[in-house]
Amino acid sequence: KKDEDIDEESIQHDLIQALLRSVAHDSSFACRVAALNSLPLTPTTISYIIERIRDVKAKVRVEAISVIATSSLDLRDLTDEQRVDIVQFGLTERCMETYAATAQLICCHWMKSVRFDPITFLRLLDPPVNEAICEKAARVILAATRDDLDENYTSRKKIPTKEDRGMGVSTSTTLRQLSDNEIYAYKEGVSNIDLALRDDNNGDFSLDVATIFYLRMICENTMESKVLSAYEKAETVGKLLPDIPVLCDILRKHLGLLVVSKFSRDAHSMKEEELAENEEACIFEDNELFICTQLLQICKVADLKEEGSRRAFVSLIREMLCSLETPDDLIECCVRALAVSHDTEVHFIQTISDVLYNVGGKDSLNSDADEKSSSASEIVLEDLRHLRSVSILSVVLESTSEHMASNSVVQSFAGYILPAVTSPNAVVREGGVCCLGKFAILSDEEMLGDFKPLLLKIIGSDAEKMEVRAQAALAASDLALRFESVLEPLQEEEEENEENEKQELCLSSLVYDMMNDNKTALVIIAAEVAAKLLFAGRLRDPHLVARLLMIYFDENFSLTSSTEGDDDVKEVGSPVRLEQILSLFFPAYCVKSTEGRDALLSCIPLILAMINDKITKRRRRKGSSWPTAKMIEYVCSIVDIADSRKQEQQELSENNSHEDTDNITSDEPKE
Repeated sequence: KKDEDIDEESIQHDLIQALLRSVAHDSSFACRVAALNSLPLTPTTISYIIERIRDVKAKVRVEAISVIATSSLDLRDLTDEQRVDIVQFGLTERCMETYAATAQLICCHWMKSVRFDPITFLRLLDPPVNEAICEKAARVILAATRDDLDENYTSRKKIPTKEDRGMGVSTSTTLRQLSDNEIYAYKEGVSNIDLALRDDNNGDFSLDVATIFYLRMICENTMESKVLSAYEKAETVGKLLPDIPVLCDILRKHLGLLVVSKFSRDAHSMKEEELAENEEACIFEDNELFICTQLLQICKVADLKEEGSRRAFVSLIREMLCSLETPDDLIECCVRALAVSHDTEVHFIQTISDVLYNVGGKDSLNSDADEKSSSASEIVLEDLRHLRSVSILSVVLESTSEHMASNSVVQSFAGYILPAVTSPNAVVREGGVCCLGKFAILSDEEMLGDFKPLLLKIIGSDAEKMEVRAQAALAASDLALRFESVLEPLQEEEEENEENEKQELCLSSLVYDMMNDNKTALVIIAAEVAAKLLFAGRLRDPHLVARLLMIYFDENFSLTSSTEGDDDVKEVGSPVRLEQILSLFFPAYCVKSTEGRDALLSCIPLILAMINDKITKRRRRKGSSWPTAKMIEYVCSIVDIADSRKQEQQELSENNSHEDTDNITSDEPKE
């Protein structure tokens, strides 16, 4: 009997393994669907089922979600990562069926398991870590309370609008699996007005990350609605939120807790026995930072029309920006909240000028902390002031309109940017160079002569930090898209040379040199800059095209891509991002113009020379061979495809012109 049990277990194990192989690798989507239906849902198999939510076929994706929804596995039995993956992969804007199935899973099954309490559900998704995913889930939960499809919801940029509005979420489409009593309980739980910030007996407010996040979502959802009138929106938000002065007090309290925690943790050296306490302190600080961020966003939808409330809010934001104790992660939210509180851009710019003048001064939020820090080195304080100034200006300049470029206050911002660019601190220089690029784009071409030499010198300086050179290259490329004079060579005299020989600085040659650097990150950024300028028609150098092809087929860049996460792929400097850009660049560059096709054909002998040079240098050591034939075949194939498409377009245009001529002739009256 014991042997029979062992045989039965081994058979069952073999069957499950066969089903897992079919689910993951079977070429037939019908077989994958059948395997999903036959596969038991266990902690071992759940990861394979979640992976099928990313399947290429919609039926497989929907079936995987259906298996999770109909299983006896509780929401809390899933790990945090598994819950997040289901929401992230399921609520995709690319497939209406997958989106609708995931919405039903969340609203009808998961919300039911937490007694229709959205805050309890959001806690399981960890809002401070997965804010964007929690926002998707919260919008679905709120949308399901609508009796009809809301046009505002289906017209959001992240969700494409379809004629049948199949991706829309409403009570009739999403909650049809629930009974009438359950639908009533769902709407009561989701729209519970008791979420409002109310003080306890001590006049204090208790907040947690899920509550404040859902409060922001329900306030934004109310303000974005096209069904409610302005009075109904104000009344609903007024029931949820206290007055602005009270919100400011809550924000001040949580900011104080955050600053005190960071100050006390930085003041003590970390020992082995203190690592656990340090981890708890980091989690506490992340939660307090998240609460402060949510409060700042809530204040933007609150009533700031009353002058007294607006003054109180502006005063607090100014103090936060001026204080060097305010975490850098709050600067962007503070600046954007400050912009909302001003009626005109001119007044906002003037307020920013006052803030920059008082950074680290007496108007800061925590004057005691600033007085304690005054005993530190003046150099460190000056670096902190420069860093805070460029952090504020980077956000301000992103949203400054072009007609404000001639404003004297905006022009005075250069007095805060240039000292940061020339700072001995590399971090300050990096922020200063990034801010300088944004400031230069707003300026006229006449002022370009003041910024162009500085950026080109930084790009060409081998002694400069890699991050600073990369920021300078990105800033120069953006300027080159607007001002073609940036690409013109710049003559600079060598001070150390006794003969005063002139050195020519040219953005094209500097970018090419960066693409041949031994630092991978610098090469990737330079390649992205070159691709942007080539496609825009600013540069027409076959050497740059050849070097881009070498990078595209280099195994070293593809090997580094496998260690990156999804968020890192979107950042500039990511090998995966560059590979995606180049995979689109070469075909599009050929189709765009004849010059692009000629440049690609002209780079073939250059590629052969580069490969020969690399083989010669690496002759003494073993290295991977270059796919020379594959590279040349790739160039010829995309050029042939581009030529054939160009010829088809010409033939189509000629046929259309002949048809138009025939129509005009037929319409002429006969004599």
